[in-house]
Amino acid sequence: MFVVNKNKIRSIQRRKYFASFVTTVAVSVIANSANLSVASETGPPEINKDLLAAVAELHGLSETQAVERLARESEAAITLKHIRERPLTSYAGSWFDADTMKLNVAIVDTDDLDLLEGLNVEPVLVSNSLTELQKLREQASDHVRSLESLGDSVLISYIDFRSNKVVLGIDRQHTVSARFSLNQEEFSDAIEVIEEEANFMLSADPFRAADGTRNLTWQQDHGGLRPCSIGAPVEDGYVTAGHCGYANNEIVDVNQDALGDVVNSQWEDTTNGPDIGYVQTNANWTPTAQVNGYTDGNFDISAEWGGIIKYPVGSTLCRYGQTTGGPNCSTLDQLDVDIAYSQTRTLAGMSLVDASCTSDGDSGGTWVAGAGQIQGIHSGGQAFAIGDQCPTTFDYLFFQPIRDALDEYSVTMLTEHGSNAPDLTDVECPDPGVSTYGRYYCGVNNVDSQGEVSFQWTATGGASSTKTYIVKKCSVHSTISVTLQATNPYGTDTKYYTFPCPASSQ
Repeated sequence: MFVVNKNKIRSIQRRKYFASFVTTVAVSVIANSANLSVASETGPPEINKDLLAAVAELHGLSETQAVERLARESEAAITLKHIRERPLTSYAGSWFDADTMKLNVAIVDTDDLDLLEGLNVEPVLVSNSLTELQKLREQASDHVRSLESLGDSVLISYIDFRSNKVVLGIDRQHTVSARFSLNQEEFSDAIEVIEEEANFMLSADPFRAADGTRNLTWQQDHGGLRPCSIGAPVEDGYVTAGHCGYANNEIVDVNQDALGDVVNSQWEDTTNGPDIGYVQTNANWTPTAQVNGYTDGNFDISAEWGGIIKYPVGSTLCRYGQTTGGPNCSTLDQLDVDIAYSQTRTLAGMSLVDASCTSDGDSGGTWVAGAGQIQGIHSGGQAFAIGDQCPTTFDYLFFQPIRDALDEYSVTMLTEHGSNAPDLTDVECPDPGVSTYGRYYCGVNNVDSQGEVSFQWTATGGASSTKTYIVKKCSVHSTISVTLQATNPYGTDTKYYTFPCPASSQ
């Protein structure tokens, strides 16, 4: 686990789909059961009662309200997936708003409002697109690093969707100089410079996701147990934090039984990049599609959208790891954050979660959304004071998005769906809430899978699409035939639809 320390804690800013395009979520609290569930058309994903209690305490909600919030966050996550498939040329980021319980979508150009019609989202007009901010972030960071007196002073950088600004966290000794230099060069006022002081520590104190591990090689060579946790099970092992071990390091479980060997660690291979690693387990170990929930008990990794749908800023996430157990819940605050671990290494593409706790041995563990969707691999945090540990609350924690590890190592995360072809559990074709006179719309609301799913729509007249939807004009009263194929690493599910071209407007 990395720990970042600073003197003065800064405050990180907080602030339906198409009508029938959303998976309907109903709230159901089972008073006499150990579990509470969020029911949907595709079946009730279970939410453990301990996790729900942690979420309720975090946000000051009743259990019923906590279930409702988690349901709305899940809807927002699926909506975000579909929004990112649309040609929103002026898109500037999205976040879940706890007051409206909706997804806020920032855009620059009012022409993009048409592409948001029919969705239960709140458009927010801003000045800078995400593309512009990404370019500005790179230019401003490069400018500060190019100055000899400021070269190593950029400790953290990200784009704050809510404020529509680039945030540069500068070493507190150089904050004034960096602001002055950026102003002298007339950089955009969309840059916010904040004060940071970093003092990172690497975890080195004396099979499911979040289970505990030890690095036997490190123990033999350097002493100390080098504890870490499992991020997510894959077909022949697991992914975890890169700083938990180097290639060929032997990993054991908490009982010192041989678990497997590190195949690759980005911590070892690069000076700048993600904090991810990949361990292949021995033949006598069987990875299972579950998370060790500690006080929650074991729970399944969701199969909806392969279990890795990306939740928006503002969502509630909970962490599990061997030292502090779980659930330890907090709010997702920022995405795509670069954090300077040292003068020679930057952790790239991290996600920040607001005040929570962590301790040595939690590194590599699991960040999960309420519906059982794995979001990332725990890396570390920034504490109030050097040496702070749980239950002391940290200013923020950071994790590596799970997809970074799965894509880098070309591995498939296990889900409760198992090694089967995908199951298209909720498709509307045509969708009456979106289809209009002379135009039909078909969309996937949910698919259960293990592994990423690709889609192939084909329709009358040669129409096709590889997105989660197809929308085409047609001659009123003509017969339309649509075929949908969903493919994952294990096979293909095919659906067929025949209907008349819509003759009325909604």
